[in-house]
Amino acid sequence: MDASTSHTKLQKTADLRRVYTSYRAVFNGPNAKIRRVKPITSLIEKFASPMRNLLKDLGKDNVVAMIKTLLELGVFESEQKANIKFPELFNDSTARNMNRAASEFSIKCSTDEAVRRIESEGDYFNFNQPGPLPSVAVRPATETASQQDIQNHLEPMVCFPCFPGSTKPPTLYTISLPYSAQHMIVTHAQRILEECFWDWAKSRMPTFINRSSWDCPAAIELTTWLKQIPHWVKVLSPDAFQRDIVEAHEARLQQVLADATRLRHTAVHRLPTTARGLDTMLVSSAKLANLLWDPLRAGLLENLHLELERHIRSMELSKNALDNQLGEGLGEILGQRAELELKERQLYMRIAQEDESNMSLTGQLLQESVQKIISGEIDTESNEPGSDITMSGKSDTEDTTVGSEDAGKGGDVQTVGHDSHREGCSTATNSLSYEKVDSGQGL
Repeated sequence: MDASTSHTKLQKTADLRRVYTSYRAVFNGPNAKIRRVKPITSLIEKFASPMRNLLKDLGKDNVVAMIKTLLELGVFESEQKANIKFPELFNDSTARNMNRAASEFSIKCSTDEAVRRIESEGDYFNFNQPGPLPSVAVRPATETASQQDIQNHLEPMVCFPCFPGSTKPPTLYTISLPYSAQHMIVTHAQRILEECFWDWAKSRMPTFINRSSWDCPAAIELTTWLKQIPHWVKVLSPDAFQRDIVEAHEARLQQVLADATRLRHTAVHRLPTTARGLDTMLVSSAKLANLLWDPLRAGLLENLHLELERHIRSMELSKNALDNQLGEGLGEILGQRAELELKERQLYMRIAQEDESNMSLTGQLLQESVQKIISGEIDTESNEPGSDITMSGKSDTEDTTVGSEDAGKGGDVQTVGHDSHREGCSTATNSLSYEKVDSGQGL
């Protein structure tokens, strides 16, 4: 197998893995048994908006073909087959699990602190003392918190970062939901629990409801019910609650009630939470519904828990795949960075060496030039002195001799001298010579 074929096979496997992790939650349950292209295409078009990047990168037709292949292999139906096909997705390293647990714990601590502030400033949660029951209707639990509540409790909240457009690396360890999905789940779970308590109180404590002037489940906040449970478990008749559940979970009853209280505060005060934290609230809510002899609503809450758990698993696998891609990409970048840094050092060294070579050549040439200049000055000084002066003296002597020879001719010489001067035919030297002669004649 040549390098090109091997690369193509690896790329195809990577694309299949990406399609599987992206559409695992879509082709689940009955949809995992689909084999025909038309219903596959319909589901892809239905969820085209959140998958637009994938469809743009691979093309819709290719995605349809890949999903059809995965469906025929039974990868969507069986996690065991998916593990065989994509083993790297299911290998949770110790470091990854520790980072994920640390991230979950950090956000849970922040949310718990926000809940404590809410309870300290308002309806404080106390398991030991039953709280006073209101004699009038209070604000429905589904009502939106006031602006003052939001202002008081927004500052300590944990805000999940939005990474699109950011250069900061995304955290792939925290599994959270879009707030719209989170709020839908917590508000429905809260309503289900309120209805559980309402129906339980109508059958077990009808005079209590009539005395309190409540006319619907939303008329009383969930926390009002929750604060009474520890007291009612002790004082009401044994058949008021499912005793086997109470006995089985007696040690954890306070935790169950605390989770249900957190669910109420998350819904009303818009607290952020992780998907795992929300799932824990649903599990505790289902236990609470069973405690109140309401298997139907407990089943609804259990189904919400199972559905959320399924999507959490899909998100975990998706994040595992993204974490693997991030690690591989960063590894390539580190290798390229090391190579670029080596090239940078080599470039600096080459430039420095060439600069040093140019400087050395310039120095050598300059030394030779200076040596030649110095040597030339020494040769000039070694010549016989006065040679030029001697030549000049000889000329003067000759001029003087000529002047003496021509002295007796008097006017002829003068006439010739004047004629030569007027006509400009003689050289400047001859003119001067004649003038000297004239001067001598005059003397």
